[in-house]
Amino acid sequence: GLPAGNVSVRATHGAGQIHAAGDALALTFAAGAAAGDRIALTLGSQTYTFTAGAGADTPDGLAAAVASFLDGANVPGVSGVSAAGGVVTVTGSATGHGANLIDTFSAVGTDGSGAAKPAIEPAAGGTDADNTPLLAGDVVALDLQGLSETLNAGDTLDLTVDNTPVSITLAAADIASDVALAARVKQALDGAGLPAVASTVANNAMVTITGTTDAIGSGASLAGGSDTVRALTIKRDTTAGSSFVDANGLAVNPVATGDPIIARLDLATAGGATQQIDLSLGSIGLQEGITQSSGSYTPTRIERDGAQFGSLDRVEVDGDGIVTAVFDNGQVRPIYRIPIIDFVNPNGLTPVDGNAFQASNESGAFYMWDAGTGPAGSVASSSLENSTVDIAEEFSNMIITQRAYSSNAKIIQTADEMLQELTGLKR
Repeated sequence: GLPAGNVSVRATHGAGQIHAAGDALALTFAAGAAAGDRIALTLGSQTYTFTAGAGADTPDGLAAAVASFLDGANVPGVSGVSAAGGVVTVTGSATGHGANLIDTFSAVGTDGSGAAKPAIEPAAGGTDADNTPLLAGDVVALDLQGLSETLNAGDTLDLTVDNTPVSITLAAADIASDVALAARVKQALDGAGLPAVASTVANNAMVTITGTTDAIGSGASLAGGSDTVRALTIKRDTTAGSSFVDANGLAVNPVATGDPIIARLDLATAGGATQQIDLSLGSIGLQEGITQSSGSYTPTRIERDGAQFGSLDRVEVDGDGIVTAVFDNGQVRPIYRIPIIDFVNPNGLTPVDGNAFQASNESGAFYMWDAGTGPAGSVASSSLENSTVDIAEEFSNMIITQRAYSSNAKIIQTADEMLQELTGLKR
């Protein structure tokens, strides 16, 4: 069979745990919970959902909060609840559900969004009413995400649970989606009558198998030990449309030493006709048929598909505004395109500090264009804008202005001297 490489198996192994019912049920918390996290606790025949508050972020705080919650829930069959050192002790009564806590207890943790959060689920321990150690069943999750896309109708999925093989022949409806595939796997497991499996649940693309809780511990060995879960393997018939023939083209079944092996493939063409191809694979037990001669050779053409890991080296922008990331392994990848903004009235823009302009009511709405289209120009990256001032002309104008100023100053000085002379003559 072909290994289903994208099927992951997640297991919670409980073979080393002693699961309690009856007189004392010990729930040990290994981690705290964030505010809003939830734990669905099943005791007896009813489920109680605890929601963590701000003080449950440590194991001790979470245990104290859960104990207070259960104590106030008045759970039938529970005579007392206490918490110490991250452990909640639930004491069952001698009658009612108090004698069945071991068979009915479960805990499912989720975060505020409803996603699974097994880290906040307590580990159960203790003894039942008869002080008989019972082993908690394993929980094995088969993640089938993306598997349906790789399957064909007629494929066979093989799964071993509790040393019992379960074979599933798939129809087209079973591989329509990952959800449909998970439902088909659950249906097959439920119909297999596995004594060590307490329940199977299909949730989206996930199939969860929960082992039984008992003194023998067969349900606690699903994820390890002698009774293991073997991940799904795929079997596919690849011989359809092929047969064996002899040298005369007659159908044969080569089995003995020396029998020729000629495989005939019937391939359908685009026009609907069938093309036959005969492959001579030699004879059984003889070194003939397909061979490969040893000798030196020189590759004449090498094509590389892929590249080694690379880090970003630099970023470049071309005239069309395309931003390109260049990596140190030679790979080049366009990552963005810079638009060019055009305003209805560019002269209405408000100048601000930093040689920039700001949109205003007078400038009107703006429009984004690709570089080189419509009224937009091109993008010039890594460039400095030239000065709009002709330095030679401005120096000439400055000299002319200075000479004119000097001449005017000289005229004023001469006129002043003449006035002084006239004043002196009058005296």
